[in-house]
Amino acid sequence: MADAVSTLGGRASCRPRSRSVVARLVAFATAAAMSQTACGYSEEEMAAKDREITRLRAALATTREQLAQDEVTFEATSLRIDDLRDEVGRLASSQPTARARAP
Repeated sequence: MADAVSTLGGRASCRPRSRSVVARLVAFATAAAMSQTACGYSEEEMAAKDREITRLRAALATTREQLAQDEVTFEATSLRIDDLRDEVGRLASSQPTARARAP
């Protein structure tokens, strides 16, 4: 069996060579089939991804609008709180303390 073709009972046997050829053909066929089926997304998958991206972009835009409104509200509320603190300070300094009023 030193040679790829050996003689068995006067007949030539090519089994080792044919096995490797068959193995190569199977490997090639498998690779070809996989390259045809595993080549990117299907149209349905792409359409689904497109819909998801559109939905997410709309959600992002809505969230950004809400954030802008919340920032305006926060700023107005912060200013109102500062005004109320100042008013409390003025009222506290203008009123006599409880100890001073007690007889």
